Amino acid sequence: MSTITTTSQSATSSSLRRLIKRHPLVAFFVLAFAGAWIPFLPLLLARNGFGLLPLTLPGWTVNDLIPGLPLFTTICAFIGPTLAAFIVTAATSGAAGLRQLLRRIGQWRVGAGWYLLALLGYPLLYVGIGIITLGGLLCPRSLRSGHCSLPSTSLTSWRI
Repeated sequence: MSTITTTSQSATSSSLRRLIKRHPLVAFFVLAFAGAWIPFLPLLLARNGFGLLPLTLPGWTVNDLIPGLPLFTTICAFIGPTLAAFIVTAATSGAAGLRQLLRRIGQWRVGAGWYLLALLGYPLLYVGIGIITLGGLLCPRSLRSGHCSLPSTSLTSWRI
């Protein structure tokens, strides 16, 4: 007499979850890319973009953009990969994997000063250079009556 063994998935496991379990790295990159770039689709597909949607959004300059849109798209760009990590971890490791992921995210690996430097260093440097530039310390005398731009950006310039 022979025995037949079957290796079927449980009825509660969805096909999407099985797909994520089989290909977790691909699933992560697809979800992260989609979550980060989908908010930009209206801008790209409008009449003044690729012209595929029957609407025209304001110009592409910072001053003409929809109020709040740069903040929204920036937040989505950060949330997309984070949400993808949670989805893939939940599908592959379940609740125990999510607890371990959250524990590792909250684990401090260096001193608080390094975290403060990482979070506040560039903004403080940027503002400091802006103050020096606006004060005229870095602008040549010939430019003091014209524009003097902050370094590392082409979008920001002030009149002195």
